Amino acid sequence: MPVSRRGMGKHRRCHLRQIDRAAKCLEAAASSFAHNLLQESAEKLYFERMVVSNHPLSQRSRDEFASVAQTRGDSYVGELIAGSRNTLSR
Repeated sequence: MPVSRRGMGKHRRCHLRQIDRAAKCLEAAASSFAHNLLQESAEKLYFERMVVSNHPLSQRSRDEFASVAQTRGDSYVGELIAGSRNTLSR
């Protein structure tokens, strides 16, 4: 059944924009995931997490972001593991 846009309020149009943006984000995430699965081990992998930017990122900016994200992510996981060990040893 076709949806009529007649009488569609501003609120409804806002939801359509949000749905469209979410669909584009999901498409990009699925594309990155598929790309990574099909790559040889020596090739560069794509981010599997969404990074939203107000402007395109250069390859250098992407590499810098990946480095910072990896370092901070590893540190955070290390803190979680240490915290869980402390909790378990009590």
